[in-house]
Amino acid sequence: MERTAYNLIIIGGGPAGLSAAVAAYDAGERSILILERDTRLGGILNQCIHNGFGLHTFQEELTGPEYAQRYIDKVIERGIEYKLDTMVMSLIQTEDGLKEIMAVSEKEGLMLLSAKAVVLGMGCRERSRGALNIPGFRPAGVFSAGTAQRLVNIEGYLPGRRVVILGSGDIGLIMARRMTLEGAKVLVCAELMPYSGGLKRNIVQCLDDFGIPLKLSHTVVRIEGKERVEGVVIAEVGPDRKPIPGTE
Repeated sequence: MERTAYNLIIIGGGPAGLSAAVAAYDAGERSILILERDTRLGGILNQCIHNGFGLHTFQEELTGPEYAQRYIDKVIERGIEYKLDTMVMSLIQTEDGLKEIMAVSEKEGLMLLSAKAVVLGMGCRERSRGALNIPGFRPAGVFSAGTAQRLVNIEGYLPGRRVVILGSGDIGLIMARRMTLEGAKVLVCAELMPYSGGLKRNIVQCLDDFGIPLKLSHTVVRIEGKERVEGVVIAEVGPDRKPIPGTE
């Protein structure tokens, strides 16, 4: 297999990867490749259709896709090479000090790439229900907030009509509003900590404005239902973050 060499390979075509590519190009680097596993550049911003982006960088309020497009345009204007629908399978350092990447795509098949430097811009991963150690079966109807956001905003599916949200970070708060606007009934937003992890404006605009209750120092202690979610049990937690018996 022939190995294609670059000076810089960036894994991930989201906001971090795009801005890294632009910064490297503007600093004088010309041998750059962006690898993105999705069908388009932009990363998580493509599903963040709410506004609030760009205030610091562009001094104007933009939606996520609009913000992403600004950087996509910068990449295209500079002629920076990128590959979509491309999954990185491995990353190793060779004996000659180069980084070797094995990637695959439907269009180009298996690719062997090498680089003097690699930037990892793959973003974050939401903790799954298993990582949170919530007891019960594994019924259909349990989604991370990011997955629900993609289903609604990109795929066009409504995950459910009666919703309980665990966690009050900004994505959870925004999805409480989004699900409500799509016709779902958000019963409660439960937060383990004694304070919300989201912005005050999101608490007001996403919960208060729609009458969605926020229960601080509460968490889900059990998910009911075997084939599909039938209900959840929430309970108050103490200072040690453990459920208080009798508060379910």
